[in-house]
Amino acid sequence: MRGLDGVLLDVDDTLLDTRSAMTTGAEAGVRAVWPALSAARAHDVAIAFYEDGGRHFPRFTRGEIDFRTMRGSRLEYAATQFGLPPVAQDAPEVFEEAFRPAFHDAQRVFDDVRPFLSACRDAGLAVGALTNSSQAMTADKLAVVGLSFEVVVTRDTLGYGKPAAEVFHHACELLGTSPERTVYVGDEYPIDVAGSAAAGMIPVWLNRQGLPDVWGEAAAVHAHAVRSLGELSSVLGVAG
Repeated sequence: MRGLDGVLLDVDDTLLDTRSAMTTGAEAGVRAVWPALSAARAHDVAIAFYEDGGRHFPRFTRGEIDFRTMRGSRLEYAATQFGLPPVAQDAPEVFEEAFRPAFHDAQRVFDDVRPFLSACRDAGLAVGALTNSSQAMTADKLAVVGLSFEVVVTRDTLGYGKPAAEVFHHACELLGTSPERTVYVGDEYPIDVAGSAAAGMIPVWLNRQGLPDVWGEAAAVHAHAVRSLGELSSVLGVAG
């Protein structure tokens, strides 16, 4: 791809298998909050926590609520879905104390990530990360798996996150590239693909799961849709 100076990547479920790690961590967390739960029941509640049907994480990324409130609200939603006892006042802390070590130990990098990052850097491209996760959580996740970037922008950098255009622009400014010459790679269509397109970047939808409607939606914002970072290497013209 000509006219390209940099690549910014989402972290969760783009670089790291966060869904699996979140489920593992949440299972430990919900069993700490509700010790009587069976392993199977805890797994189901953990999935509900991860899927965030109450849409509390987007409120956190917009800066409307803090991290503790977001976690507590997601627990309350999961409890309501499964008819569990009401969440106690200290539930977010109890959940987090159990969640953190289990989540930490479950971190895994997708196999195509390191070759892709090496290929981009060898091609002279500036490479950074832009995520809606918190600064502390992001630093821990990247340290555990041994990934590092000169530029890492989180929800905490500006106090809010994607899909706000100024967040993408700020990340490009730190990377030293212009938005129109910077690729953004992410797995969530409304947040990553539509958001980066609206910010004037080159959007790439990393569709690892092969969602059936991805191609039409991606075309609507002139995004590239790929199933792996190895495939993206070919699109960008870097050695994979």
